This record gives sequence, C-alpha cells and structure tokens, in this order.
Amino acid sequence: NSMFEKLIKSVVTPPPPRPAPVVIDSILPNPSGFDTAGKERLTLRNTTTTTINLIRWSLEIVVENISPKKYFFTTNLSGGQRVDFSFPDNDVLINSRDTTIILRDPDDNVVSVFNYAASDPRSGKVLMMSRL
Repeated sequence: NSMFEKLIKSVVTPPPPRPAPVVIDSILPNPSGFDTAGKERLTLRNTTTTTINLIRWSLEIVVENISPKKYFFTTNLSGGQRVDFSFPDNDVLINSRDTTIILRDPDDNVVSVFNYAASDPRSGKVLMMSRL
C-alpha cells in the first residue's frame, strides 16, 4: 500500500461515533401502587470521567397522540455518576401508549433516546437502556 492509498483510506473512512456523554440509563414509567407525583422516574448516567453541567439540557417526552412535554435540568452530573430524576406531576411517562424520551444538550442536539412500547411497562418494572 502506498502512502497515497493510506491517506485516501483515512480520509474516506469516518471515525467511529463517539459515545454520548450522558445517556438515559433506565426509566420507571409504571410504579407499583397508586399513581402519585414523584413516583415515575428516570435515571441519567454520565459516561465520562468529568463533571457535566446539565443546566439548559432538556428532556422531551413524546407520547403517542399527546402533546410533547419538555423538562429542563438544573444540576451537575459527576463523572460516572447515575442520578434518578422524579417528575413533578403525575402520568408523565404514560404506560399505555408508545413513548419516546429524548435527551438534548444546550444546543438542542439529540444526545440520547429511549423508546418503549405500550406493552412494555408492567407495574413496578424498571426498563433498562440496551447496552452495546
């Protein structure tokens, strides 16, 4: 292989995608018992070793046939840390409809997406993000 062929190959072959710095690790869309505010929860995980400021990051909940809801974070996430977030109102994570949860950075770029079908959330079952 000539130097030219190696150069062309390195230019044409894109680098592998970088892992997201923060991912939606798990959700609890259908807690056991009566539905009350604060029982539905979502866990974020920082995949890096550095602290990430989540201020201005957003979480968009898109439920089939319902207007999307958007929430903003006001905290930091330390390197490698997992943090649970509860929702301030009831029935945010609708367990009877297909749902997509989108985590966006301050520039509105999609960082992590979590989908689940209406048939997935049994009462008290935590849904985990697939690990590659």
